[in-house]
Amino acid sequence: TEQAEEKMEEEEAMLEKYRQERQEEMFPDEVDTPRDVPARIRFQKFRGLKSFRTSPWDPKENLPRDYAQIFQFQDFSRTKKHVFRQLEKEETDGAQVGWYVTVHLCNVPVSVLESFEQKQEPLVLFTLLPYEQKMSVLNLLVRRHPGYSEPVKSKEDVIVHCGFRRFRASPLYSQHTSADKHKLEKFFHADTAVVASIYAPITFPPASVLLFKQESDGAQNLLATGSLLSVNPNRLVVKRVVLSGHPFKIFS
Repeated sequence: TEQAEEKMEEEEAMLEKYRQERQEEMFPDEVDTPRDVPARIRFQKFRGLKSFRTSPWDPKENLPRDYAQIFQFQDFSRTKKHVFRQLEKEETDGAQVGWYVTVHLCNVPVSVLESFEQKQEPLVLFTLLPYEQKMSVLNLLVRRHPGYSEPVKSKEDVIVHCGFRRFRASPLYSQHTSADKHKLEKFFHADTAVVASIYAPITFPPASVLLFKQESDGAQNLLATGSLLSVNPNRLVVKRVVLSGHPFKIFS
């Protein structure tokens, strides 16, 4: 049947992911030299580095087009302190934590109310701090949840809970180091914490993070937990490749 064929294809795809993850663990970053395309063309976007740790790299070089539409702070830590300082000054005698209050919303269509009544979902109310309506690059420090065992590749679609927000994203996973360059991880390994970089609305830390993987049947399984590390589009995530192959010709 059609369902059986779809299930078979899903199982084959999952087995292939397991194989790729195992291959990456055994031979990290190794790529076979292609036979049908010259290596100089296949890897023309790569460059040779004497040292991954110390060789210079311009963070403004060859930026994605989407970077023209995102917001970048000159000094994120300073801006955060200023925003919270202003918030403390503007605080008034409002509702305190633990109080039950009644909120009146004006000009809300009846269809919105009916939709919430049918879904029986809670209505979450929140206010935004300055800059939190803008988009930027969020770097999330996350660790795999022990209850999730399936392989997870970079750029795979996940559901992100960051602070009070929930949205879909396709994270790039990279090593969590103090260097100026961070190696891209093809897979989200279970034995170490990694940094997940995503396009998302700006959020000021501290903010807790949950990552969920949505399965084909609609179920959402907890993939990882962590916290918001930084809001920094200049964080360099570099893909490293180690070429492997056989000698084509040996000159004496």
